[in-house]
This record gives sequence, structure tokens and C-alpha cells, in this order.
Amino acid sequence: MFKAINFMEPKYQDKQSQISPLVLALLAMQQNPQNPNQNQQQIPDEYLQYLLRQQGQQEEEPYNPLGNQEQMLARIRQPSKFSNPMSEFEGEDTGDLMSRLRQRESGGDYGVRNKLGYSGAYQFGAPALETVGMLKPGTGRYGNKALQNPENWTIPGGLEQYMSNPAIQDEAMRRLMSANKQSLTKMGLINRNTSPQDVNGMLAAAHLSGPGGVKKMMRGENPRDAFGTGAREYYNLGRRG
Repeated sequence: MFKAINFMEPKYQDKQSQISPLVLALLAMQQNPQNPNQNQQQIPDEYLQYLLRQQGQQEEEPYNPLGNQEQMLARIRQPSKFSNPMSEFEGEDTGDLMSRLRQRESGGDYGVRNKLGYSGAYQFGAPALETVGMLKPGTGRYGNKALQNPENWTIPGGLEQYMSNPAIQDEAMRRLMSANKQSLTKMGLINRNTSPQDVNGMLAAAHLSGPGGVKKMMRGENPRDAFGTGAREYYNLGRRG
């Protein structure tokens, strides 16, 4: 039998820059340096996906798994009322709906900002980021210029961190979908008899025009954003399988 090598031991510290960032993160998650017999929290799927996307881009600045683990777990996986956006009245697969909205908003580009300051793969503005808890309460009223000040954010690094981290943006989108679903349910637009396709259609429309815009749409109107895009277009996008 072969003895397992613990690359987190001090004698291997000088070799860590040659080890895959993903492997280092997994090793750090599996063992607590202060208490080797105590298991760490299981690594989140979104964090693994983020590492896989970043693989091969860490050579100039070696990856720090312990520091990043603490930040990501605190920043992305802290308990939240937004934790399960598809909890009660189910739509289609959350990831599929997010993928379609991401493609429609930015072509899947997590690093894009438009001329009005809407940012990231899902083109979030300040009010939406305040809604999901990533901007401090009250800052959304200043519009998208508020995104430029790191002091307005609840995540370290502010806009720069948000734009460079797909996992944070995906979590923001999940939280917004949850908040919108709660609002649409309170309005009586979503209930146990609402089809999964209609749930997703309304969630997509709410991303463009908010729950209030969805209510108007269901009354026959078609609220539009600053570029002239109508809520009905997003509703149809969300309903598509």
C-alpha cells in the first residue's frame, strides 16, 4: 500500500505553487490545519465551477486556498432568505433559466458593463444589487453610480470583486429570482396552479421590469426598459424550454 501524501504539510509549502489551484482548494477543504481530525465544510458546487473556469490563470499569483475558502464561504454561502429560489412553486431547472437570461443579457460575458452602468452577466443595476444584499441599504437610490464606491458594497472589493467573480454574480441572480418569486406570490400572480413554464416566464419578465412590471404585463400592458425591450419578450424567453 502507498502512503497518502498531505501536500498541506509545511515541508511541501514550497511545492504548492506547482499544484493545481483546484487540488489545493480541495485539500484545504478536507483538512483543518488547526485540527487535522476535524473535517471542513464541503466545497460548494459554484465554487468548484469558479475554480475550474479560473484554472490556468493563477500562475503569476499563486492561489491561496485557505484565504479564498474563508472569503467565498462567507460571501456566497452564508445563510440567506434567498437561499432556495425555487422552493415552493417549482419552475423549470433554475440553472437553465439562468443560462437563458445570462445569454440574453450579456452573451454570457461576466465582465461586461453597458453604457448605463448595468453590470455583469445578468446586467444588474444598483437597486437589484441592494435587493439581494450586495449593496448596503439605501444606496440603490443613487443609481448605478453607487457601484463605483467600494464603501457601498457588502462584499470586500466592491464592483471589482463582483465583476471578476462569476460565482458571486450567479448567487446574486439566484437571490433576485427568489425575491421576485416571493413578491409575485404575494401579488397572487404565482400559486400552486401556475404552470412551471409560466413561473419561469414571470421570473424572466421580472428580471427586466420588476414584479410590478409583471403585474402590468398580466393586465395586457408591455412595460419596456430604457432600450425599448418589452417584458413580454422576456416572458416568452422564460417560458421556452
